[in-house]
Amino acid sequence: MNETPAELGWVPDACTLPTAEQPLRVAEFDALFAASLRHADRRTPTRLRLTLGSSTEPADASPSDAGPANASPADASPADASPASAGPADTSPADTSPADVSLADAVRDLAARETQCCSFFTFTVATPEPGVVRLDVEVPSGHVDVLDALEARAAAVGSRA
Repeated sequence: MNETPAELGWVPDACTLPTAEQPLRVAEFDALFAASLRHADRRTPTRLRLTLGSSTEPADASPSDAGPANASPADASPADASPASAGPADTSPADTSPADVSLADAVRDLAARETQCCSFFTFTVATPEPGVVRLDVEVPSGHVDVLDALEARAAAVGSRA
């Protein structure tokens, strides 16, 4: 895929990341999706849930297992979810492997950096079970097109894995 980040549709005018760094950030998301994406679930027009896994076995991430369709990040218990902007707090269950923690920390770090340049994003990272990291991405209604593009990118890159 040779499109620029702006051509992909997920770099709005509100983004403060320097233009030269945008392809690098896209590559970071691509690497995450290629290595870890198990399932994408568009919960609402403004909310996307990405289920990621640190193992080679796909996680069981059917929508019925992911919680109610109208759940918000606030519905997640403090023990299993944290906003990316809250820092790398350990929210993993006690039986989580180091690989799971590493993936969750990497997702939290990427989400926090993305929020710094595109403050309209709200990311919530959860580790609902061993081997699974859940990333909820929310945007205001004025940025649904950006979420559409992110979802399309995740599907395209994740399906190549």
